Amino acid sequence: MKRHKINAVANSNFVSVTGIFDKTPSVRLAKWPGFGPGSLQLNGKIFALLSAKGRLVVWLSKERAQELVVSNGAEYFEPNGICMKEMVMIPVGKISWAEAAREAYEYVSEL
Repeated sequence: MKRHKINAVANSNFVSVTGIFDKTPSVRLAKWPGFGPGSLQLNGKIFALLSAKGRLVVWLSKERAQELVVSNGAEYFEPNGICMKEMVMIPVGKISWAEAAREAYEYVSEL
């Protein structure tokens, strides 16, 4: 398996995103050894994480995810070759990570 080194800009951006949710009681940062800085979870459901490629991954509706892929340079998240149609990877600088994380939080809070 190919390991990617997460660049400092992506890591810093993700830390900024996690800071947005610091005072949200139902959100926690779950960390896994060897898997980067972890994921943001709302009541145990992941809504944002930093991929091994240094991209923000967010969980959205299939329609919204497709819109971001088609028009905004996002890519579907494909762990182990399995395409997750509700999860997209957002490169640094393409879309505001803060806005994408907030949108993912809103989506997951309605599930």
